[in-house]
Parts: sequence; structure tokens; C-alpha cells
Amino acid sequence: MKIEYRKFQKADLSKIKEFTEVMPTYFEDWNSYAPVVLSDTNCVFYGAFQGEKIIGLGNLRRKNKNIAWIELIRVRPDNQLKGIGTELFRFGDEIAKKLKYKIVGFATEGGNIGSCKIGEKLGFKLLTEMIPFWVESSKPKILKIENPREPIPIDEALNLMYKIPDGPKDYIAIGWNFVPLEKSFFEKEPDMKFYAKNKTILLEYLERDEVTDEVSWIKAIVYGAEEDAEYLISEYVERTKEYGEFLGCITTTRLEHIPEKMKFIRSQSEGGRPNTIVMWEKKL
Repeated sequence: MKIEYRKFQKADLSKIKEFTEVMPTYFEDWNSYAPVVLSDTNCVFYGAFQGEKIIGLGNLRRKNKNIAWIELIRVRPDNQLKGIGTELFRFGDEIAKKLKYKIVGFATEGGNIGSCKIGEKLGFKLLTEMIPFWVESSKPKILKIENPREPIPIDEALNLMYKIPDGPKDYIAIGWNFVPLEKSFFEKEPDMKFYAKNKTILLEYLERDEVTDEVSWIKAIVYGAEEDAEYLISEYVERTKEYGEFLGCITTTRLEHIPEKMKFIRSQSEGGRPNTIVMWEKKL
């Protein structure tokens, strides 16, 4: 039967329950999530349909007037390895072109060979790689903190970021997502704060559930010098350990030994291999 790729409509939401039931449990609950994405004016939510059945879906999210992001590419287990994932990426890419974006990107796990090959096939270029960690909030081995520092202004943070040799230039990782490194973006994000020590910077991010708006995950994203990273991460643990049971930390490859030293655990894929977060970009 022919497969149709098109934008989701409200009438399609009644079909999403069956799709959710056949997907692995570590994926999103689309019964709750699909209406949120469909109503988000920054999103173009689309799917692969075989008759009345949803066999795959994806989303194109606006980052700013020039940048869009392909995300949430999901294919039913019994329809995988048939080129549907490639076509979902291609469909998002084509929407980005029609909407006159200058750049389209996506993030995936470094070990996700399928997504990385699709990116290469469609003309995306590997831009950067980050290392994710997690820890129970009571477990990190941290330095003694005597005078906790206050957040620094956004302008100062961005200026420092640009001076860090392996720091972000256009985007910054906030987990399985990258956001534009722009003042206007962070001014609208009260749950993101920057902390700095000399030539090292930490972005603290309280991530909220898109459905409930409750804090669902706390993360620190760290760039800069090794000698100051441990201190900034220690401060972060002290500030946020009461928020929840687990804390996250994301570093450059050069700094990955710092959270390991502090007893953070390297994130792993479902198959047990160590995770990396990779970003792919394509100029349109």
C-alpha cells in the first residue's frame, strides 16, 4: 500500500493511540504529547501514513527566523529498515526549504548509525559532539563550596563562550537538542542561567515537561578550562540537588574526565553502549 507523507491534522490525533502502543516504552507517550506539538505554532508536525494507519512521524521546530530543527523522528518497529525514516527526514528538510529557513539541523546519538547515515545521505554535515552524564543527586563527589557565585549576565556569558577555543559558536547543547547561541533566545528562558569561573562557563538548565510544565530534569552544560570545571559542577550540585533525584551533566570531549572523577555516570544507549550527542547541520 502506498505511503503518504503529510502534515498532521487534528483528525489524525484519534489514530495516535495505536502508534503509541506499539512503540518501545522509552519513547514519548504520544497520546499526551501529540496534541501539544500539533498546537505549537513553532512546529510543523507531520507523519507517514499507510491508509488510515500512522507508521511514522516527525517534527520541524522553529529555533529562530533562520534556523529549523528536525526532531522526534519515529517509525513503527514493524516498518523500520524500509526507508521510511529517510523519507521523514527528507520531508522535514523540504518543509524547511519551503519556509525559507537558511539552516536545518538535528541531533542524535553518535552510535545511531542509521540516523547518521541518513544525515550524510541528505547532505548534512557533522558539526559537534558532546558527552552526557547523570548521577543520583546525593552521590557526586564535590569540592567544598564557601562562596557560591551568582549567575552572570547573558551578554557576558555569550562573550565568554565565543572566546573558549572548543566552545560553542552558533549553538549550544541542552541535552538531545541544540539551541541558538543568541541573547534574544536566553532572555525568554528564565530556567537557563550562566555561571562562570575565569575562562570556564556552565549553563544550568531546568528542563520542564511540555505537557505538565513541571521540572523534569536538571542539567549542567560545561565548556572551558579543566581546572575550573570541577568547581563549577560542584556549585551546580549544591544549588540543584533538592530539585530531584537525578542530575545531568554534559561536557565537551576534552572535559569528560571531570564528571567521571566526580562519580557521574556516562549515559548509555538501550544497547548498553556509551552515549554521545552529535549535531548535524545543513545550509539551505
